[in-house]
Amino acid sequence: MWRTRRQTKKHKTKNKPKVLLQTVYCVVGVAAFGFIIYSLSSLLRQDALVVPVVLTQSVKGVASMFTSGDAGEVERLLKENKISYLFVTTSKDAAYVVTLPGNAEVLLAKENIPTQIASLQHITSRLTMEGKRFTRLDLRFDRPVIVLK
Repeated sequence: MWRTRRQTKKHKTKNKPKVLLQTVYCVVGVAAFGFIIYSLSSLLRQDALVVPVVLTQSVKGVASMFTSGDAGEVERLLKENKISYLFVTTSKDAAYVVTLPGNAEVLLAKENIPTQIASLQHITSRLTMEGKRFTRLDLRFDRPVIVLK
């Protein structure tokens, strides 16, 4: 029942290694958990808008035949892909400017137009789902440049 001073000291010294080991396990567990959270957050931090270079089967066949042309061909491809537009013009820097409803401008390079139009279709549907609007979209480069309203 009542412990003597000597018995209490022995009891305390027996528990010290257990407490130390439990502390080490807790520190290692918290460090491992932090590392896992950091790894997952770095994976989720990637851009939400992925480069949408889409090559469907119909675009692959047209891409080999059509590398450059006039604004009429661009209009035809826009109609085939059911993209509504106001008008298509050519600019000085060898590009097409497609004006969409709402005065949004899309710049297309004169090469590989079917791929760019497929990317335009993908981007506009993605931005529509997210409820975002853009004023300018430049598809002339490897990565599209989007200027949001």
